[in-house]
Amino acid sequence: MKEGYLNISRDELDLETTLEVGQTFSWYRLSEGTLYSGEGDKYFTTSKGNVLILWQKDDRLFYKATGGMEKQIEERFHLYDSITDIKEDLRGKDDILDRALDKYTGMRLIKDDFFPCLISYLCSPQMRIPRIKKMFNGIAERFGDKIKVGGETFLQFPNVKQLSKASEEDLRDLGIGYRAKYIVKTVEQILKGIVEPKNLVEMEYREAHNEIKKLFGVGNKVADCVLLFGVGKLEAFPVDTWIKKAVKRYYPEKYDKNYFRLGDNFRDYFGEKKVGYAQEYLFHFIRNQESSS
Repeated sequence: MKEGYLNISRDELDLETTLEVGQTFSWYRLSEGTLYSGEGDKYFTTSKGNVLILWQKDDRLFYKATGGMEKQIEERFHLYDSITDIKEDLRGKDDILDRALDKYTGMRLIKDDFFPCLISYLCSPQMRIPRIKKMFNGIAERFGDKIKVGGETFLQFPNVKQLSKASEEDLRDLGIGYRAKYIVKTVEQILKGIVEPKNLVEMEYREAHNEIKKLFGVGNKVADCVLLFGVGKLEAFPVDTWIKKAVKRYYPEKYDKNYFRLGDNFRDYFGEKKVGYAQEYLFHFIRNQESSS
């Protein structure tokens, strides 16, 4: 494995916060007693048979990688964006956002591989984060490959062709419930080319949103989650029950029953290229506040 590090302060990237707040299901914490333990908390993700392991110490982000995955770190964590600058632009908008920005220092948006991101959010309706992770891991263990590097085995989520072998019954056996139908039909649609993931990157946000909704079971919220965390559309503003509750309580003048008009209100308020960041900070602040009350 190739090893090295990047110089980046925790104010610009807090790895644990970024990977543990629930925006991604494709990253795993390495368990104690593995080949890589004893060097601090480590996380890994896999892609196309390769592995990327990351951990932090002081103001350095260390990595071990195969297949050139270290070259993906910048894109996967949007390192070309300055969190300090984004926060400065957002700060002062309102008290609730300021409190959220202060609480989650160094939290960044993730950009995962499109397909695992899509399937994870198809599992998400009416589910809490630990249950979604359990479903996601169950699919990976049943239909994905195991990657062995240096005596360690890493879990890899299946690709589209691999998951096409899964029947609705197979997925229901994993506890996925009615969402199994969403996954089976969506996989069929992608194989038929009804939605081409690569094209979504080049589309404007609204066009990409309408395009991805052609997939079975992809509604407004799932579409925006996948566009934000799997395509990199920073204009996306996913609205779930937590965000809707926050809007009604703290931004009642911006609430609208129409999904796009509500999102447009916040794109105007926070800025199109910052609204995705603002949403993530607000989401986790409100969710944790409500959960602890």
